[in-house]
Amino acid sequence: MKDHTKAIISGSFAGAFGYTLTLPLDYIKQHMQNNVSFRSILKNTSLRNYMSGGLIGISTITPQMAIKYLSFQQFNQVIDNKMGAAFCAGLVDGAFLGPILAMQSFKQMNHQMKIKTEWDIVRWNYGRLMVPMALRNGVYTSIVLGGYFTVKPKDTSFIQNFAIASALNIPGTI
Repeated sequence: MKDHTKAIISGSFAGAFGYTLTLPLDYIKQHMQNNVSFRSILKNTSLRNYMSGGLIGISTITPQMAIKYLSFQQFNQVIDNKMGAAFCAGLVDGAFLGPILAMQSFKQMNHQMKIKTEWDIVRWNYGRLMVPMALRNGVYTSIVLGGYFTVKPKDTSFIQNFAIASALNIPGTI
């Protein structure tokens, strides 16, 4: 299998799998950032609400991660720095697909909002959403993806890779 095909497939599956597992946590985070208590969220939220915005997110995160991994692979060939290559890859995926992920957040915060309304918000605010999302993704990706390839030993198991990526996700998210 060619390297770019492997990057696209592995990025897509990694993104879809990770996104699906963490969607309920993202829902809780979104609401706690808006001063809703953890206890209130647990008491008043159905399983369906925890998965709000999931369809939008999964349809975006899958190509986003494919773009991110493929971009990282390409930048890594011309930039002799894993963190720099990862930052550039994050800029690329954040500029193109980051604002669409804002639609997922809109859906999580307002379950009744229609996709057309969400799309109109993103469409009319794309310029204002693109730069911050691209920079955020650049920093996040440089920490998670660049850090991963910087600190990981040559031979690692799936569990070791998962632990490294998970540990780097904490400072990346912060």
